[in-house]
Amino acid sequence: PDWIFRFKKLKWLIYNGENIKLLNIPNNIGKLRQLQNFNVSENSIENIPLNFYNIKSLKNIEVDNNNIHNISKSIKNLKYLESIEISNNPLSFIPKEICELPKLESLVLENTQIKELPKCLGTLQNLDWINVSGTQLTAFPVEILNAPKLKTIHAKNLKLKNYKEIEAICKKKHITFYYDE
Repeated sequence: PDWIFRFKKLKWLIYNGENIKLLNIPNNIGKLRQLQNFNVSENSIENIPLNFYNIKSLKNIEVDNNNIHNISKSIKNLKYLESIEISNNPLSFIPKEICELPKLESLVLENTQIKELPKCLGTLQNLDWINVSGTQLTAFPVEILNAPKLKTIHAKNLKLKNYKEIEAICKKKHITFYYDE
């Protein structure tokens, strides 16, 4: 409802779609300039409006179990973003601009249509967990293993051509690598 946008100091917005499913995120969402946590999981949302990427205070985004097809390059505006959960969406592409998020710690893309990951994820200084289980990946970029704080990779239900190489590097770097042969 429109009245929610009057709460200029709102820091948490959670709507899980139990009774009524949201079909979109209102354009007015950009008025919530102090919003830090945004969770609209379990809805029927197809698009994230461009105004959303102007909420520079965002730390956590959970949009899993929706119908989201893309993430804008404008995601680079969310410099305080620490976690993104976008599992169970028909998302097929992650823009390389995600690598411009200096505080990003976790990236959950489980059960999406992602076919490749930006290699530059390995430059993220705080990335410690990535979940790509059930995606369309056929190779995991070795460069991502250079992320200095990376501790855990979930890559189940994949047929990675380079899994032996990834597994060996993960062992050397003490990265937990969940993969089923």
